[in-house]
Amino acid sequence: MEEAVASTVLDSDIFRDMFGSAEMRQVFSDDNLLACYVRAEVALATAQGRVGVIPREHADTIARLGPSTNLDRAALKAEAENVGYPILGLVRQLSARLLPRAITVVASHNQVCLFHVGERFV
Repeated sequence: MEEAVASTVLDSDIFRDMFGSAEMRQVFSDDNLLACYVRAEVALATAQGRVGVIPREHADTIARLGPSTNLDRAALKAEAENVGYPILGLVRQLSARLLPRAITVVASHNQVCLFHVGERFV
């Protein structure tokens, strides 16, 4: 197995506790970051469902299943490297896993929108 190479003092087993704590590393970890992103998407879907932007049953599905959805981190990484931020990839994955055939994501810079037409989101 290849040993990880420290690229900053925060990656170093020797120095990292001099510049932060395990608790703070957890706060800024990818696990916590993704959990916070998902919570934000759940809150958005819940609000959209409440005011009729998306069907209430879709919002309920997102709220119920979103937090436990397994995300493909390699795909998130690739998409973030491509567009410069991870949210588009996150929303695409959540859409595909939680509401297959129901939602298509339309994205522009710093904005992700879901459009409903008839029985489908397009």
